[in-house]
Amino acid sequence: MLETSIWPVEEMVHEDEFTDRVELLRELDQWVKAIGRMGSTSTALIAPRRIGKTVLLDRLVNTVFFKPEYQVAPFYFKMTREKRTLKEFILEYATTFFS
Repeated sequence: MLETSIWPVEEMVHEDEFTDRVELLRELDQWVKAIGRMGSTSTALIAPRRIGKTVLLDRLVNTVFFKPEYQVAPFYFKMTREKRTLKEFILEYATTFFS
């Protein structure tokens, strides 16, 4: 369980319902840890809808956020299906990044 009740990303699933992801979360945690040493390449989470990819990323961001020893700053930008211009996208992205 995470040590604080104030998380950077609000999780959609309660701690007790987050099951069967320990090994995958551990692998992703190691992947993030290696980023600080420039030892990680890009990765992708590919799975059918409703499998829990977003919940897994929420948990990863919340976990890594409180580990300064990893020397990374997790940045979470949620893409939506809304149509927007490039200017609108850049403004939303920059606002999220710098807030």
